[in-house]
Amino acid sequence: MFKRLKPFISDQIGGVKSGVLSGYSDVWMSMIITAVLFVVFPIIMTFTGDIIDWTGGSGGNITQFTGLESITALAPMLLFVAFVFGNVALTAYSAIKRTSDKLSIAIVVSLVMIGVGFVFYLIVLDGADTLLHDANIDDYTGMEAMVGIAPMLILVSYIFGAIATTGMAAYKKLKG
Repeated sequence: MFKRLKPFISDQIGGVKSGVLSGYSDVWMSMIITAVLFVVFPIIMTFTGDIIDWTGGSGGNITQFTGLESITALAPMLLFVAFVFGNVALTAYSAIKRTSDKLSIAIVVSLVMIGVGFVFYLIVLDGADTLLHDANIDDYTGMEAMVGIAPMLILVSYIFGAIATTGMAAYKKLKG
């Protein structure tokens, strides 16, 4: 069955551009990325809300971690804008050069990375809360300050790691 469909959806057959939908694979990939974005993003929003409303087992909350509340409130908007513009760039780029499969995959991997990262992030908060409320934390120089900053640094690394994955793939594609 797929052999019969190949002339309609294939970009190349025997090294020659052919097929009714030839050259539109990037547009289809862009549509798939849009669908994945709107499937993964409610997960991101749910876990962002969980992070903001989080209360640790030791009675602490998100305000005990330096800068975490503001970064968490900004994270969904930053990620959404980055992925929407990345997807728009993919579609525009596919009109110029019809080879952006690696960029498409990088966007999807970034979305999945962020979704999985937010799932595990609540574990990070619980661990940091446990460390902050450990009776012996004062025995270690600078440990309390570092544990207080660590959740914010990890969240920022998730955000910029996902955006950088997409950005680096786009840069490599434009560079040639």
